[in-house]
This record gives sequence, C-alpha cells and structure tokens, in this order.
Amino acid sequence: MKKLFACVVCFGLAAFVGIAGNGAPTLEGSWTAIAGIAKGEKIPDSEIAKAMLVVTFKEGKYTVTSMGKKLETGTYKLDPKAKPAAIDLIIGEGKDKDKTQLAIYKVQGDQLTI
Repeated sequence: MKKLFACVVCFGLAAFVGIAGNGAPTLEGSWTAIAGIAKGEKIPDSEIAKAMLVVTFKEGKYTVTSMGKKLETGTYKLDPKAKPAAIDLIIGEGKDKDKTQLAIYKVQGDQLTI
C-alpha cells in the first residue's frame, strides 16, 4: 500500500465528479486505481488490477480499500489554488496512523491523478 501512495496513481471515477461552488472539480466519490508509477517505473496493469485499490472521498474524510478490505482511513485537506494543486492526507487508521502524506493532485474529466 505504501508503495502506491509514494508514487503517481491514476484513478478512474467510480461515482461522479462534483463541482465545487467556485467551479473547480471536487474529489467527492469513489475512485478505482487504473494505473501507477513507482520509482519511475510503470506498475504492471496486472498488479493494479489485482490490488483492486479504491479510494473514497466524502465530506473531508477518505477511506482506502484493497480487494474490499479497509487499509486506511483519515481526513484530507485540499489546496486547489496551489500550483500544482495539493492534498494532505492525515492518516487516522492504518499502517501509517498519525502520519500525514503530502501530495499533489489533478482532476481531468473522470480521472484523478495523485
């Protein structure tokens, strides 16, 4: 799990992309991993498919599951005005409990890249 969040991961939207009051897309919904890059190398599609990684964002909270099993939960903070847009994941439950993962993100249509 840590390997996937320490790299670029693309998620396809399984629910919907909402639009915030300022016209910017939100992350609300469930996203399924469709691709990833770790240490500059593409993660094989077979590994991505096998992991069945899903991240759900709802009302400032997130949950990460793999093969239907909950791996991590916590809260998140977005800074969409940052260039590039930033997201902080504050881990409440899981292997890295009480740590904060700093990342950047981009939403294009129905694809989220973290």
